Formats: sequence, structure tokens, C-alpha cells
Amino acid sequence: MRALFTCHPAFGHFLPLTPVAHAMAEAGHDVAFGTPVTFRPAVEAAGFRWVQAGVENDDPEMAPRRARLLELRGAEQHRYFRTRIVGDLRPRRLVPDILALAESWRPDLIVHDSAECGATIAAELLGIPHATLVVLATGMSTCTSMLDKPLQSVRATFGLPPRSIQGMLDEYLALVPFPPSLTLVGAPTSPVTHHFRGLPPDDRTIDLPTRLDHIGRRPLVYVSLGTALSRVRASEIFSKLLAGLQDADVEVVATVGRDLDPASLGPQPEHIHLERYLPLGALLPRCSLVVFHGGSGTLSHTVAHGLPMVILPLAADHPENAARCAELGASRTLDQDNLTPEYVREVVLDVLHTPSYRQAAQRLRDEFDALPGVDHAVELLERLARDRVPVVASR
Repeated sequence: MRALFTCHPAFGHFLPLTPVAHAMAEAGHDVAFGTPVTFRPAVEAAGFRWVQAGVENDDPEMAPRRARLLELRGAEQHRYFRTRIVGDLRPRRLVPDILALAESWRPDLIVHDSAECGATIAAELLGIPHATLVVLATGMSTCTSMLDKPLQSVRATFGLPPRSIQGMLDEYLALVPFPPSLTLVGAPTSPVTHHFRGLPPDDRTIDLPTRLDHIGRRPLVYVSLGTALSRVRASEIFSKLLAGLQDADVEVVATVGRDLDPASLGPQPEHIHLERYLPLGALLPRCSLVVFHGGSGTLSHTVAHGLPMVILPLAADHPENAARCAELGASRTLDQDNLTPEYVREVVLDVLHTPSYRQAAQRLRDEFDALPGVDHAVELLERLARDRVPVVASR
């Protein structure tokens, strides 16, 4: 079987696909990733064949949209991203590339992340099935209404009639690597939705610094803002968070990302340790609490380790993730417009020392642990490629 994987060119969309892609390759299937050139190093570093597909970030049509995106915040930024990039430009430019690829390497199915909507249109034009891997922890229900108008226009460009966007995404198979409880209350559940236990991979070439071996007397708090925040905003927000933890009776490890120099945040007290990146699989077992932006990738690792959370939503799916985790009793939410050291310290210490947050987080972990593994996702994809009909879940 030939399986083409496509994704929005960002690590939070690419990494969740890789466990399934690796398992497909190990099962003997021919796997390739179609992304823009700028994401080729990431694809090849992960061990996959790369093919060019999609619009580049520096493309004359994309560059001004990315610049405008950085000027916006909150709900306005989220809407712009969904309507002008996810629902319009990326799918419109991806479809022709997939059709051209199919002339020489025709895939039997396409596996795409839930933000790469052009793959559904390309699959429809090619007459092959596709599978959606949901990368948003609370599901896609809050996003599809924004996508409707631009995606209907893209469909018309390629001679296709109007169609329900949710119906496109859920046509054959939706793979969800999160526990079902994280899905937003009231969100529709498609008959083809299958949950499985999958985690975005760590960089296994990086070890924890040996100096971290000597901490452990006090609770360890992990602080992260993910990988996609601009350097300017990251520096500002990290400074506010760390100021709130300077006098707390905890140890702190903060990863600031590859684009921000830890030294730029100034000298820190001995109990605050700054790094660019650390593998979560090695770090989180030592932690008592995670303070982060609410990105679904970090959230999945946090859930897998049963850790309570303090979430500072910044953009994208962060507000929905923060709200749902708070509803489940596993977290509290920080407001980025009202950050003060006193506010940060109060929320962190409350979640750290109130047992109900950890108990709720451990319930989520237990639900995640009970799900079938990645091999189950491969079996479903093999069935889809063979039968070419929707893979309905048994309830």
C-alpha cells in the first residue's frame, strides 16, 4: 500500500502523524510525506521520504498573510488563520501538487492532519479514500464553521459542488490520539471516529542535563510556551511567568525553544533552570505540575503522565484546551492580559497543593492508558485502503 501523509507545515501538526507513519512503514507499506520545501529537513530527519507539496512560507501570496497573522491576537488571530490560510491558501495550492504527484506515484490513500483540508479535496478528485488524524485535543467542532466559506470556494475552483466541511473531514476515518473525555461537551461525534493511544515523539538524541539529577527535594514545575510563539512575545511572557515563580518553594525547569536565547531572560535564582529544549518523556516523570500554553502536543504528553496543569492560552486551539481541562478539574487557566507575579504564584501553588487537580489528571491518564495503541490505527488504515468504505466504530 502507498500512503501519502500531508500536514500543515508546523511541528504541532507534523509530529502527531509520525508515530502512525512509522508504524505503517514498519508494517511494510510505502510511506511518503508531502510538505513545502521548508519542512523537508524535518521530514527527512524523522526518516521519511519527502515530496514537495503545498505553498511555501515565503511565497509572494503567503508572506503578507503570515505577517498579518503575527499582528493579531486571540480570537481575531485564530479566525484569520482559519479563514485565510487553513481554509483558503494552503488547500488551494496543495491540491494541484498532489494531483501532479499522483501521475507518477499514485497513493492508495491519503492521511492528513485535521488542519490540512486540501488533502480531502485532492483525495476526492483522485477517487481514493483519506483519513483525518485529529491534532486538536478537543476536536474540530469549533473550527469547521470558520472553514466553510473559504473551502467551498476552493472546492468550486476544482469543479466540485458544495459539501459539508465536517462531512469532508469525517468521510472515511478520523483517528484521535487523545482520551475521549477531552472532546468538547456537545461536540458531534462522527461514526468513523476511533481513539487510540499516540504521543508526538521526543528528540531522542538529547539527554536531560546532569544538573537536573540533583533537584528533587521540592516539587518540580515545568514551564513551556511551545515552539510557534514569536521571539518577542515569548520573552515577554516567560519573564512574567518566571517572576511569579522566583519566590515559590518549588524547582522550575523552563524550555524556551530554539529561537530564544535563555540568557536573554536575564539571571535567574538557583531553583529556576532554563533550557532551549528537553525531551518530555524523560522530564515529565520527574514533574509535579506543568505550566504551558495549552498546545495539544504538550497537552498529550502531560495527560499521558497524569500531571495537573496551569494553562496560559495564547492562540489557535489553546483556549478550547484550557477550558476543557478546567471543566474536567485537571487545571486552572491564566489570563495573559492580566499576568502579575502574585497572580501566577497564587494559581500555580493552588493547583500544586490541591489534591483534586492531580486526581482529575490521573483519571485522564488512566483513560488514555486504556486506549488501543498505534498498531490499531494501522489496522484501521489498512482496512480503509482495502475496502475503500467508511470505517465505522463499534460502540
